[in-house]
Amino acid sequence: YVSSAIERILGYQPNEFIGKTLPPDVPKNRIDEYMKTKSILCSISPQPFKGMIRPRQHKNGQIIMLEITGTPQFDEKGNFTGYIGESKKTTSPQKHYHAYEEKFFSNEIFWQSIVNTLPIRFFWKDRLLRYSGANQLFLRDLGIRTLSKIVGKDDFTLANPDIASIYREGDFEIVHLGKEFYTKETKIVTCEGRKLDIAIYKSPLKDYKGNIIGVAGAYIDITGTKTQEKELKEYLNRLKIAQEMAHIVYWDYDPVNNRAYWSDDVYRMFGYENFKPTMTLERCLDHVVEEDRPMVEKALKKAFSDKNFKYDITYRILKQTGELAYLHSKAKVTFQDGKPVWVRGIGQDITEMKKLQIENEKKQSLLMRQSRLVQMGQLLNNIAHQWKQPLAELNALILDLENDFIENRLDRKRFDRFFEEFEHTTSFMGETIENFRAYVTPSENIGITKPGKAIHEVLNLLKQRSEKIGVDYDIQISDCIEVFGSDQDFVHIFLVLLNNAMDAFERNQTKKPKIAIFVKQGENYCEITVKDNAGGIDKKIVEHIFDPFFTSKLQERGSGIGLFMAKAIVETRLQGKLELVDRIETTFRLRLKGLS
Repeated sequence: YVSSAIERILGYQPNEFIGKTLPPDVPKNRIDEYMKTKSILCSISPQPFKGMIRPRQHKNGQIIMLEITGTPQFDEKGNFTGYIGESKKTTSPQKHYHAYEEKFFSNEIFWQSIVNTLPIRFFWKDRLLRYSGANQLFLRDLGIRTLSKIVGKDDFTLANPDIASIYREGDFEIVHLGKEFYTKETKIVTCEGRKLDIAIYKSPLKDYKGNIIGVAGAYIDITGTKTQEKELKEYLNRLKIAQEMAHIVYWDYDPVNNRAYWSDDVYRMFGYENFKPTMTLERCLDHVVEEDRPMVEKALKKAFSDKNFKYDITYRILKQTGELAYLHSKAKVTFQDGKPVWVRGIGQDITEMKKLQIENEKKQSLLMRQSRLVQMGQLLNNIAHQWKQPLAELNALILDLENDFIENRLDRKRFDRFFEEFEHTTSFMGETIENFRAYVTPSENIGITKPGKAIHEVLNLLKQRSEKIGVDYDIQISDCIEVFGSDQDFVHIFLVLLNNAMDAFERNQTKKPKIAIFVKQGENYCEITVKDNAGGIDKKIVEHIFDPFFTSKLQERGSGIGLFMAKAIVETRLQGKLELVDRIETTFRLRLKGLS
């Protein structure tokens, strides 16, 4: 329902609003903000509000500021049904509008911090099973960039019927019976054509009165890890914790009067199960592990003195029970006349996430080491080939030197010539070892590097093998191009791709083997393409080439982790993408962040 006053204030007829998901008076540059506000008030936490000052657009295009008040409505069973409220034209200063916006959206910080730190696809829907929100990983699978594109739409509007049925499964039981839903394994195809094996978990989303207002759910990609049941359970356990986090560790602090206000769940986080002491800033600092306390105190001091400082830190605490936990904390300080007058913050127990991260880092480190050992073996073989000729030359020089000495023909001039040739040969051998040493040095931190330099290093390392096979290179990449990354990572990636190509040349006995490497640079990206004519990749194994421990080579020629680790390096360390774009003429494309 909309009263007829809408025509006087905004120039619209009431029927132009009735039944619309997006009212016609919302300015185009405020659509995302409107959808976000609607999601919070209707799907996450129905709550009364007043004095909300928002911009609205008159039918003639003029921007008008309205003061909006609303009260949530519930049916006889306590289920949320909507809002009733009023809007009136206001002349409040713009600073009041920004003050209200800051106050309202600060309540969203905690929820957003949860969904954006989870390494899973996360989403939530209202009681009519229309989407109210999701994290970026979920949007990426749907091929959608902004949240406003899915808010108010159902599964069958957003995805093809097969995927929509999967996303919808179990929703009715959750909304009407309050049951949780879990499926061990199902398959989907993303908008990019990637085939994923996923595990889905859903549970009822409730308001502050305990009424079911929708569905909260998530799924994880278990492609290639179906047998790792332990990791799957850890992910699901973390998901359940995340479902509860919307009600934990929310706090306010009044630095003027030195008073703190805590949510009840803060006691559970700090291990107070049987009693609730007065939680002060000092008491919380007492729980911080001694080694981390200076960092926390320094961050607090900085937050209270610098209005541009963002308080966002992770530190360890010792609970009252003696248990060690990792706490991620964010806070926003409000200043008045250059002095802090109010602090609003959140805390999140990320212990399970941290343990899983540490475990995954150990596993990736082991795989990286194994991959590097394989590459080192190939490099040592290359070094052996490159040393054969100079060793033979040294042997010949020594014999010539001996003969000249015996025949008394070794004058100073001939001795200098021998010495010069000795020095030239050993210098070449030393340069080969130096290239090898540079590769096995641990990767440096991510910074600005030149992939063209790494390509030339790899070509030098593989020179002997390339000459033996007769590879013709077509290199079209400028040494001036810069991207984010590290030299060692790029050397590792190109070694994998070029060694795989040469293995295929030898296996298929390719005539006139050729490898082309060229680059395409955009405003803020860089694409490097590596292409060979070794005969392509069998259609039956294309979807498995990036799987760990999968290899099409003989057991003694491959371990099956080269492409897996190269892809892992690109996607985790370099925040890029490595994909096979042509299996007929084997073509890999490496997409990286460029320097805008």
